[in-house]
Amino acid sequence: MISPFKFALGLTLFVITIVVGKFLLSENGNPPKIGGRQKRPAKFFGRVSTEFLVTVSFVISLVIIFLVPPIKGQIFAEWFALPLPNVARLIAAFGINFFPGYIVLAIVGKHELGRLQKLVTSYLLSLFILTIIGFLSAQLVGIIDDSLVEAMLLTCTVLVVIYFSKRLIRRKSTIGSLKSAISSDVAERNLLPSLLVALAILFMGIWLWWMYDRIDFFIGGAGSDMWRHHGFAQSFLDYKAFTWLHIPWWFHLYLSSFVRMSGAPSANAYLTLYPLIAVAVLSFYVMASGFFKDKRIVSLATLSYAIFSGPAWLYAFYLRNFGPAIDYDAWISIIREVGDKFLYQGWYPPFILGFNAAIIAYTSLWWMLHATWRLDLQRKFNVFLMSAIFAMSYLLHAIDPIIFVVYLVAVLLSCLITQNMEGKKRVRRAALSVLIGLGIVAVIDLSLTSQYDHFNRISFTPIASNYYYFSSPSFYTLLLTSMVIVALTYGRLIENKIITVHHSIRRKIAAKYVVSVKRHLSEVMFFVYGVSLILFIIYLPSLTVKTTGYGWVPWYVYPVILGIPFLIGLLGIALVLLKWAEVEAKTKQTVFSFTLAIVLLFILGKITSFVNEKFFWTGFWERRALSYMFPIVSILMAFALVTVFSRVNIKRRYGVKDAARIGGVSLLTSLIILGSVSSTLMAGDFASQVFYTVSLTGEELEALNYLHYSLPNGERAAYMNRRTGVDYIRVFASDKWTDNPSQWLGQLYYSPSSILASIDRTDARFLYINRIRDSQDLEKNVFVQQLIKVLPMEFNNSEVAIYSIPSLRMPSPLSSSAVISAENREGASNDAYVLWFFTLMMSGHSYSVIANVSDTHVLDAAQTIIVSYDPLPVEEEIGQLLNWVSQGGHLVVSNTNPYGTFAELFGLTSKFSLVNCDSIDDWETLYKRGEIFLETAITREGSASLRLQNNQSSWEEWIYTPPTPWNLTQKDYIGIWVYGTGGGPQWYLYLADSYGNEKYYRYDLSDFDYETRTYFPRFTGWKLHLIPIKEYFGGLDLSAIQKLRIRTGGPKGFVLPVNILIDDVFVLERVREKSSEEQLTVMVNGVQGLTGMDLPTIEVEDLGLNVTGKVVANYTWDGVPVALFAVQKEIDSGKVTYLNINLLYQSITSERSGFSSPHETLTKILATIGIGAN
Repeated sequence: MISPFKFALGLTLFVITIVVGKFLLSENGNPPKIGGRQKRPAKFFGRVSTEFLVTVSFVISLVIIFLVPPIKGQIFAEWFALPLPNVARLIAAFGINFFPGYIVLAIVGKHELGRLQKLVTSYLLSLFILTIIGFLSAQLVGIIDDSLVEAMLLTCTVLVVIYFSKRLIRRKSTIGSLKSAISSDVAERNLLPSLLVALAILFMGIWLWWMYDRIDFFIGGAGSDMWRHHGFAQSFLDYKAFTWLHIPWWFHLYLSSFVRMSGAPSANAYLTLYPLIAVAVLSFYVMASGFFKDKRIVSLATLSYAIFSGPAWLYAFYLRNFGPAIDYDAWISIIREVGDKFLYQGWYPPFILGFNAAIIAYTSLWWMLHATWRLDLQRKFNVFLMSAIFAMSYLLHAIDPIIFVVYLVAVLLSCLITQNMEGKKRVRRAALSVLIGLGIVAVIDLSLTSQYDHFNRISFTPIASNYYYFSSPSFYTLLLTSMVIVALTYGRLIENKIITVHHSIRRKIAAKYVVSVKRHLSEVMFFVYGVSLILFIIYLPSLTVKTTGYGWVPWYVYPVILGIPFLIGLLGIALVLLKWAEVEAKTKQTVFSFTLAIVLLFILGKITSFVNEKFFWTGFWERRALSYMFPIVSILMAFALVTVFSRVNIKRRYGVKDAARIGGVSLLTSLIILGSVSSTLMAGDFASQVFYTVSLTGEELEALNYLHYSLPNGERAAYMNRRTGVDYIRVFASDKWTDNPSQWLGQLYYSPSSILASIDRTDARFLYINRIRDSQDLEKNVFVQQLIKVLPMEFNNSEVAIYSIPSLRMPSPLSSSAVISAENREGASNDAYVLWFFTLMMSGHSYSVIANVSDTHVLDAAQTIIVSYDPLPVEEEIGQLLNWVSQGGHLVVSNTNPYGTFAELFGLTSKFSLVNCDSIDDWETLYKRGEIFLETAITREGSASLRLQNNQSSWEEWIYTPPTPWNLTQKDYIGIWVYGTGGGPQWYLYLADSYGNEKYYRYDLSDFDYETRTYFPRFTGWKLHLIPIKEYFGGLDLSAIQKLRIRTGGPKGFVLPVNILIDDVFVLERVREKSSEEQLTVMVNGVQGLTGMDLPTIEVEDLGLNVTGKVVANYTWDGVPVALFAVQKEIDSGKVTYLNINLLYQSITSERSGFSSPHETLTKILATIGIGAN
């Protein structure tokens, strides 16, 4: 069954093809007037003007907004469930996007603007007014609340009063000028240009509706980043601690202001703004009409800009019919592959993502180009308009004003070369307006310095955040300001130099050679295009998103990915070159300006990639330059088509030749349209089936409803990672935005203290985990895996789990208790230390953190020191701590590893034995990198192999060892021994017994690192830990072990002496069978304190402590002690308490249901060992 949307799109394309063909065959480039004689200017209700009607509608809208109460406490509501008065208020608020600006134009008497120009100008000016009032309201109040509505209503009322007052004073002149303006505007109108633009907008609307049709009603019609923007806007509505955290914040400020004015649920209000996408198309039409009087060129260029795209469909056709048979039978698989090669205009037009900041910035960009040529920038109000819209565009989407400056430079160069002095003056006046606009941006930017600084204080990557959120705007502001000031101050000097060079070149090239040079230039253009096409086809298999998307874009990609419009645009440039004498001066300058703009955009893209790679991230990808080239290419294509088809002479009574010409024009028109629209349709098909069909399941709705009614007003919920596709879910669950939770949960995999600090700062009440969407991030994020095991679970279904986050106590600079954190220390051999660290934060007990035992001022202030992991990595630390204990301190050690150093010293575990895995002869060559690769099959049987890279050879040259079979069915523990021959450091690489595919490697004798390769999703990644081998393990006979040895030498400059040889030993460690007590993994009732009961003495000769150990706590089952929990030893005037916390950790994680509040049990442990809250 044919989809109604696809049928509507096909019918629209058919009508577009007919209109374009009719358009191109119109006589003398002037479309026929429809309806016979010209009608008189339109009037409504007799002598009532359109301006007066708009003003009355504005007043009615203000009254509706004032009288109808808003809907509160909802994010989204069914459209048909909205009360009729609120629908009226939503429509009235939509008019706020146009009415204020229109009234301002009426007050200042901007009657020289046509209706379309006035529509676009009113829209942009209204956005500026609304957002400025929202900005002031937010600065004064802290959030966007109902005071914005009051301020906006007051502002609009003042505008209306001023308008009517001025109308009464100048009634006759106003009406007369209005009549003349309307009359001139009507006189220019004809049906075909308006029809073609209307069809393009209709196509866009059907296309967006089709793309979003399969999404659940709850999402309504927005995808991709739209919900992220919606969430950022929520921060302005309800974030009491008001900070400007999110770029582009001006767009989010506008969204929140409109939501407040509409009084509707925020999602409904946002979706109501989608029709404003059409204004960007109309703005482009206005801009193009400023360069060409021929409406055919303007309309065709607008059609191309709105719905055309590149040649991605050709690659899909090739894969479908001639490509390799690798899962290409499925259409979705094909277009996924296509999406990895073609981006932006190569695949889809700029409106695919819905209404966002870029859409408004596009609108502003085209308006500014139009204003440069059509507005009198000597008038103060026009200068204000230009400056205000430039500032708004910069605050919305900083790259567009930079592109505008590039266009200005291109126009200036063309004016100088063609000696267009009037154009040069206009560019200079526009540059002055840009300078004023930058001043507005600088004032707003400086007023937010405190907020940026606040963000840096709460950031986890202060350098990156400082650059991206503060230095980036300041840098671009400074750069643009410098460019404009140079252009204004030294403009004449630069101009004279360009003119001198131009005249010199023309003198050297005789007039008789000019035609030849122009012809050769045309030939070179098409030759370069042919070369780029060949190279593109050759290297297409190697092109990916990383080459065409996030880094350098090969030069040969540009001409091809711009598609048919670029190829026809080259024809337009060639026509101007070959027919130079016949082309109007204005047309020559326009084509020359746009050609220069393409060249400058190409250079800008390359400079951007260079800066991104060598210096810092600019926030701009080179591939984005294609998005700004395509509009120019669309204009050049339209110019070429109209110029060529104008030569086709069709008589009114046509014969066979005329019929053949019509058939040829129709065929060519159809091929151009289908060849340029097919990729757009394919992108829509892909988006409707894959990318945007992330609908909410019943389980998610159930969880969101729970959060919606469980969160008190103003509270927040945190989620796992926005890359999982559930960032919009948080928007529906909470009225606040967290401090970029994708950083603290999704990326800082091994930084628990930063994550916990972030949770404390964001004050999130709940943690939302979607087991399906967040599965990959959970596999990577070891800390969150441990964290959710100890957090109280508040909600759970088959897909979503919601955990409550208790209040946390952050570390103090100095305290009577201090903890040695396991973070970033090789001795942290098991993630159970997270449990201990989290217990301290929830206990309410004051504590400080020791990063280094040599931190004596923290050590001296503490009465109790807690070692959150076992073993310690440095032997000297043990001696320092025991010396501190002997002076009256209390040392608490927790065994995060069942077989840690202190456990060994206390005699609580037996020594382990080592068995051989494989051996290899010594290597005589120095190797730069040694890598051990472990590969596991689904059966848990796999192989281990070693490969070495020669220090003196290229990266690809490796030496492989034969794979050695091994399996994990017996819960073997895999490890790597590294020891030195000259008293050098000794290391043991410990891998926990999990299953997966992993590579472990070592660079230049430095520490081991790892790289995850999980081929089977149900297998988690290996856990990598470095544990030092100390002197108290000297009893082990390492020389008796058969070893896999890699004999390597250290490079110069490394911390190890060059002459030290390192043996890397790859062995299997199998621990003896543990007793029933040690094997205990069932839920335990709690911790039973048995203070005062002496158990048999435990002698630990390795420590030199011949003292009696006292058991102070046991694990109990039904009141009966079943396992040791805590044992104490007195040392002089101090004592050491050893906590067997690993067993508790295993109990909690294995039987989760019995520990709904595990932190309460853990807090009791502190009191049991003598640590109370203070």
